Parts: sequence; C-alpha cells; structure tokens
Amino acid sequence: MKSLALRRFFILYFILSVTNNLVHPITPSYIQILNLPDYMFGVLYAAMALTNFLFSPFWGRISDRKGRVYVAFISILGYAIGQAGFGMARNPEIILSFRLLSGIFAGGFTVSALAYIADISEGTDRTKYLSYYAAFTTMAASIGFLVGGLIGDINIFLVFLVQVIALVLLGFGFKTLLPESLTEENRVTEKLTLGDRFKIFSWKDSKDFMTPAILLFLLSVMIASFGTAGYDNAFNFYIKADLGFKPSYNGIIKAVTGLIGLTANFTLNVWIIKHFNERKAIICIFLLAAFSIGIVVMVGAPIWFIVANIGFYLFNAMYIPIQQGLMTRGQKHKYGVLSGLFSSAKALGMILGALFAGFVYEYGSKLPFYSAGVAFLLAGVISYINYKQYKKIGY
Repeated sequence: MKSLALRRFFILYFILSVTNNLVHPITPSYIQILNLPDYMFGVLYAAMALTNFLFSPFWGRISDRKGRVYVAFISILGYAIGQAGFGMARNPEIILSFRLLSGIFAGGFTVSALAYIADISEGTDRTKYLSYYAAFTTMAASIGFLVGGLIGDINIFLVFLVQVIALVLLGFGFKTLLPESLTEENRVTEKLTLGDRFKIFSWKDSKDFMTPAILLFLLSVMIASFGTAGYDNAFNFYIKADLGFKPSYNGIIKAVTGLIGLTANFTLNVWIIKHFNERKAIICIFLLAAFSIGIVVMVGAPIWFIVANIGFYLFNAMYIPIQQGLMTRGQKHKYGVLSGLFSSAKALGMILGALFAGFVYEYGSKLPFYSAGVAFLLAGVISYINYKQYKKIGY
C-alpha cells in the first residue's frame, strides 16, 4: 500500500508541477504585451506569494482534520480558477486580484505534499523521499518551462488554456487515484472555530514544538526563499528584457538547469544525507550559492551569464530537500501544522524577494542578483547559529 501510494504520489505531483510552471516562461512577454511596467513581474509574483503565506497554515490545519487528498483536490481546482482569470484579465487591478486568488489555493497542494510524505515515512527515509520529491518537482518545473515556452512561441494565451484544462483533470485525478495518507490515529478531531481556521499562527496548534530553534530555522527558510524568489524572478525577466530571448529560450535554460538539479538530488544529496550532518551541510550549500551568485554578477557576455547561472541553480536545487527534511526532524505529529508554518515562512520570503527584485530592477538589472547573494550569505550564518542550537538539544 505504501509503495503504491508513493508511486502515485510522485507521478501525480510530477504532472502537477509540469502544469503549474507552464505560464512562468511567458509571463515576461505577457507583461510586455499588456504594456505593464517592469516592476509588475515582481508585484504579480509577490501577490500570489502573499496569499500563499496567509493561507498555508489554514490548509495545514484543514489537512490535519480532513486529509491530504481532500485539500489537494480543492486547492488544485481553486488554482485552476485563479489561473483562468489571470489569462483572461487585461486590467492590472483585475490581474492582481486573480494572482491573489491563485496564491490562496497554491498553498494547499504544497502543504498537502509535504504532509503526505511525512505521514508515510520517517527518519532518513523521510529526508530521502523529500529529496526525491524536490528532484522530481524541479525536473517537472523545468519541463513545464520548456513546454510553456514552446507553446508561448505559437500563442501566449494558448498556454493559459492548456494549463487550466490540465489542472481540472489533475484535481479529479488526485481525488480518484491517490490513497489518503492521514490515518484515523493521527487525525485531529478537535473542531476549529471560524477564527482559528484563518489564523496565520495558532499557539494552541504549535505550542508542542515551537522553540527558539524552530523559530530561527523558519527565519533561515524565509531568507533563503527571499534569495531564490528574487533571483529567479529577476532571471526570468532579465533574459527577456535585457537579453531579448524568446519564451522558448527561457524554457530550454530551465530544462537544462532542472536536469542538473535532478541529477544533484539523486546523487549529491543522497550522498550528503548518508555521510554528513544535514544541518552542517546546508550551511555549506548556502555559502556556495552565495559564491556562485558572485560569479554571475561579474560576468558580462550573455553566454557566460547563462553558464554561471547553472552553478547557482545546482546549489538552489540541493538546499530545498535538505531544508524540507529538517522541518520535521524530531517531530512525531501535526505534520500539517508544521508544513503550513514551513510553507508560510517560505511564502513570506517569496513575497519580499519578488517585490524587492521587481522594484530594484528599475534602478539596475543586476541589483536583484546582488541582493540574492547577500540573502544566501545571511541564510548560511543563521543556519550555523541554528546548528549550534540543535546540537545542544541533541537534534
């Protein structure tokens, strides 16, 4: 049963990740077609990340009660509605409204995925499966970028249509094919009040595991997410606005970096998990990510800029599954609440990173890359302090 559930889980989330990323490579062209200002690439991404941040704890609490598959089903269909509106809207305010709607539901299937893996695994197996999940979704995202870019070369608005149809089919596919992972023993039976459902943070749900070490860990999650979101958004816009690449070029670049990330997760990360303390390893990875960004900002020619980016995306792909594995280390229950807090911290970083990148881009197209480098350097320092905290308590 566990083996069947894992196979179906990875297949369905792989397809979902492909589908979710179809629109990303054509977003810069979409912004330019509608004559929106450059900073809108950051604002639109941050709008979605904002509601992702606000609603991730809500989805975590609901999934601890109703189940992971139930939340995935509802959130995928809701995301389809948001994306349909995003593709049809022409007014900036309406576009922004639909991005906010998409973000509400995007948190649901992310929280469900992390909690699903936590339900059916433990210890090093959990970290291994989370590494596989990160590897598969990274590769799937790259395929989504490639396919979306190729379709976008034909017609940008066709990409939205393909995505929405695929999301609706996937929602029912999850409901029909994926076994529920939440057991009755671990199901939270306490009813939520209306106020509790929409709290960003609930001390009642979190008091069993909320410590200074967890708080500092979540801060490192937020800062690393700031770096990733700022860098990624600036990169997508930079290669269109400054280098003049077509949407398909963006897709090809992401496909290559995704393949490298997939290879790293199945080789380097597995080796790191077996032979090293993961809390030590993530410090080194953050510092290497910062160093690779330093190289990116120093090169001039477009071809060397692209090559240098591969180094960053390698380390970016490596830190995420390790971070996800550390999230539940030493915890025995309430994986939905934990996943919700993790997703909220990540989403908060996405909001700030995307907004910052969008606005500083107006003053210099490489400024977002500098800020991402500083963020990863800071994440490394905080992770070192966090490692010392956990060493004292035996984790």
